[in-house]
Amino acid sequence: MTEQTDKLRFREICDVSRETFDKLEEYSSFLKETNDKFNLVGKSTLQSIWVRHFADSIKLKPIIEMALDSAGKKIKICDVGSGAGFPGMVLAILANTNKWNVTITLIESNIKKANFLQELSRILKLNILIITKRAEQVDETFDIITARALSKLRNLLIVCRKLKHRKTNFFLLKGRNWENEMIEAKKQWNFSFKVVKNNKILDKTGGVTLLLNNVVRKK
Repeated sequence: MTEQTDKLRFREICDVSRETFDKLEEYSSFLKETNDKFNLVGKSTLQSIWVRHFADSIKLKPIIEMALDSAGKKIKICDVGSGAGFPGMVLAILANTNKWNVTITLIESNIKKANFLQELSRILKLNILIITKRAEQVDETFDIITARALSKLRNLLIVCRKLKHRKTNFFLLKGRNWENEMIEAKKQWNFSFKVVKNNKILDKTGGVTLLLNNVVRKK
């Protein structure tokens, strides 16, 4: 599949502004130029970046906009284990171009990847905070926590336990084994959840977005 075809599929799936699209093109170019240096994503996925990575991240857009509408105030978003910036950097672009009333923090403990994110944020002129620490070492709480392919749900909730407060929402991009992960996590955690299935144009494997709230560790 050519990159042009991939972009057409992206436009079919995602409704984004010209400004957003242009920033994503800059993102794509920089990622391709520096991927070998920073060891960010598998080479096989670079040619399908628009659907495999960008569209997969942008599917959080309507979910976050609903959270913004209900909050009625500035909300704090944290992306844990940001890696190459999915979904956190894509959300930062959306926040910038759509004037979301948010602050965005990316947590990435790998120094090389954090350096990539810093340089990318400079190129795209994004006002975000990048923390080069493990999530367990960060002493701050957030209203929304996102993560993509970082860890199994049970472990992810342990990693993020200091980042959440009583009303924190988790928006987690998960693969087809999400049901097994939920069963395991429920042994240690109480939480409410919703499941949003992926668009089949985007993903035929059964991946989902998990929306968790009221997350409390069992005693």
